[in-house]
Amino acid sequence: MSDDRFLLSDMLAAIDNIKKFKLEKASEELKLSAMSFQLVIIGEAAGSISEKLKIEYYHIPWQRIKDLRNFLVHQYDDINEKVVKDIVNNHLPELHENIKKIME
Repeated sequence: MSDDRFLLSDMLAAIDNIKKFKLEKASEELKLSAMSFQLVIIGEAAGSISEKLKIEYYHIPWQRIKDLRNFLVHQYDDINEKVVKDIVNNHLPELHENIKKIME
């Protein structure tokens, strides 16, 4: 679990960064870019989580998180601001709480 703890910590840090970026007085384009990169970090870490942890916490959509990373990296020209904001506002808070529970 030590490698998983490191990856989960990275995911929490990226979520915290996204929270900060939302408050920044910067252009929406710049904030979207910064948040998208943090989502890539979250997806990269999620893809490296051990199978044991993924099975134990099957309710977390590990594959969907990884798939989002792949989309953001490979189809970057199709990134939709509304979709990113929906993920940030409606899905990351729950992911944050789930990760914190795992790490307790």
